[in-house]
Amino acid sequence: MVYISKVYTKSGDGGQTMLASGDFTGKDDERVDAYGQVDELNATVGLVRCELARLPEPSRGHGFLTAIDNYLDRVQQELFDLGAELSEPRAVDGKARLKVTDADIEALEKAIDTLNEPLPPLTSFIL
Repeated sequence: MVYISKVYTKSGDGGQTMLASGDFTGKDDERVDAYGQVDELNATVGLVRCELARLPEPSRGHGFLTAIDNYLDRVQQELFDLGAELSEPRAVDGKARLKVTDADIEALEKAIDTLNEPLPPLTSFIL
């Protein structure tokens, strides 16, 4: 578990940020942008989950929305892991970092297929 005692430095950062390795890089670094994008996606998924929770129970028929929420819970954890991997992709102290694997991608594709199964086929793009 990560413990952060303060979210400010009192000294500014000079446009630099510290990676999980302890190295510093510019806040305009592509890696920092990438894990920022992952964080934003994770926040959006969290908002979707909040909206799902607001729906009245009768509209959750047959557990479909509960199943979506469960899948999104897993997606959020995997996005968090991806952000950690982007922050420090190298092995630390001989321990492999978290990795997004082909099995993770296949599990996500299977979840999408399962959720799409009861839906009618699309006849046009949804805007």
